Amino acid sequence: MNSISTDFPLEKVKFCDVKSDTWDWVIKENGNEIGRCRYTLEHDHIYIDDVVVSKECRKKGIGTFLLIKLEEFAKENGYSEIRGTATAYEQNGPNYKEELTHWWKVRGYEFRFLSSQTLRCTESSGEVIL
Repeated sequence: MNSISTDFPLEKVKFCDVKSDTWDWVIKENGNEIGRCRYTLEHDHIYIDDVVVSKECRKKGIGTFLLIKLEEFAKENGYSEIRGTATAYEQNGPNYKEELTHWWKVRGYEFRFLSSQTLRCTESSGEVIL
C-alpha cells in the first residue's frame, strides 16, 4: 500500500442531529469539501455512517486518512470497536461495489452484504464478526 499523507487539514464538525452524538470529520480543499467521515458515538463502539471522497480526489489516501484518524480516536477514547455500513451507489460505476468491498477489506474490516448495494463492516481485529 502507498504511504498515506498526514498533511490533510482535518476539521471536526457536529452533525445537525440533536438526538445522537454524530460528528463529521471534513477535509476541504480551496473551501470545498473533498472528503468526509460521518460517525456516531455509541455506548461502547463507534458507528461509521459513511466515508465519502469526491470522485476527482480518490486514490490519494484521503478516505484511508479519515479512517485511520477515526481508529486512533476510538483507541484514545476507549471504544471497543468500529461498526458501520457502506453503500455502493450505481452512479459510481459498474465495478464500484467490488472496489468498495476491497477498500474495506484491505483496511482490516470484515463485512457482509445487507442488500445488493449495502454492506456492513466491522473491525476484524476483535472477535466481532457480523
